[in-house]
Amino acid sequence: MAFKIYQPGKIVEDLELCNPAGEVKAVMHVNIVAESIHKAFRDAWKNFNNARLTAEATSDDDIEGKEAANEQYGAAIMALFTVIFGAENTEKLLDFYAGEYTTMLIYVLPFILGIVVPAMNRVTEQKNEQLKSFYKGKRRGK
Repeated sequence: MAFKIYQPGKIVEDLELCNPAGEVKAVMHVNIVAESIHKAFRDAWKNFNNARLTAEATSDDDIEGKEAANEQYGAAIMALFTVIFGAENTEKLLDFYAGEYTTMLIYVLPFILGIVVPAMNRVTEQKNEQLKSFYKGKRRGK
């Protein structure tokens, strides 16, 4: 079996930012080398999910706790978006959604779940396959 070497996968998409009537107001070009953001994405994704769970679990009766949890959740959303889209495009998205983190997340999350997460999973699989091939060869004395 030959040792496999991969080219890094790319995510190249244009996101059309549309108003409620469906008119394109702006186009955001996304060009991501999946492998180069893999670690930062996994860390940001984990922090995002933890912040989301904390915000959901915090009682509405605990006003200070809920406010702190929501701030943490907003920061986690921004960190995740910054890893994926870069600071400039994240600001464009935030401006487009008039500073509404949750609305922004609702509309952009399908892109993240449908395009970005599968690309990150493929990077993980490729890295695991490369490590398996490497260690398999080591055991055979190659």
